[in-house]
Amino acid sequence: MRLADNPDLCFFALSSEGLDLERREDTPLHGGCGLIGTGMTERLTIGYQPPITATCGVLAALTLWEREVVQEAAERHFGQPVESILNWGTYACRNRNHRIAGPRSEHARGNAIDISGFALADGSRVSVERDWGKSTPAGRFLREVHSGACRYFSGVIGPDDGPPHHAHFHMDMGEWRFCD
Repeated sequence: MRLADNPDLCFFALSSEGLDLERREDTPLHGGCGLIGTGMTERLTIGYQPPITATCGVLAALTLWEREVVQEAAERHFGQPVESILNWGTYACRNRNHRIAGPRSEHARGNAIDISGFALADGSRVSVERDWGKSTPAGRFLREVHSGACRYFSGVIGPDDGPPHHAHFHMDMGEWRFCD
């Protein structure tokens, strides 16, 4: 959380870990949308499909979540690592839940990511839409990585929150703290 408020320190910390990040030029906020203190990457400790552009706070939280939650859960449930995290993106100039009016989403500043699934080392895939809530290794893995994200992100929403999130996890570094 402290790194989220200091992009220079955040990027220094992540680069000292040897992560492959390209710091992006700031795009000033206009109409509540823009990118400030963001970086682009195809891989932190795990690859991303597609590559992501997000605030350094999101990138730092993802790095810790990957190392301390995702890979440990993958080894426990599947006996193999996650090779890539499947996502629906980070930046989108829009309101929360795509509503016509209302507050901007954390996506409007690249301060959130939507995770739809995981690709394992053997090529198999775990899908939030298909596997959430099942009493299977994939279902238990998803439950664990969702709840584990709450340790690193300000806001975490999953399929139990309702139809807008039935097929993905929303994870952000916004002002409000919640874990649904």
